[in-house]
Amino acid sequence: MRELLVPLTDSRRAHTIEVSRKVEHAAHQVPESLRDEVTTAAYLHDVGYGYPVSGFHQLDGAERLRTCGYSPIVCYLVAFHSASTVEA
Repeated sequence: MRELLVPLTDSRRAHTIEVSRKVEHAAHQVPESLRDEVTTAAYLHDVGYGYPVSGFHQLDGAERLRTCGYSPIVCYLVAFHSASTVEA
């Protein structure tokens, strides 16, 4: 998982790590069966910035994660984070 963040800028990587820490802290509010996927998605939510295809980082990230074998839930959470439906 960590290798997917290598192409990100230092500031984007720092932001991603900070978001994942906050989600880990709040993960107890999510059903236990989803906690691992939610924290994984938080850690990888901006991965699309490092693998641009469409220029829409949410979809680029979700597609990259799909091709890497991540669960549909993780891919969905990445695709629809950060008001992506409004931005689209």
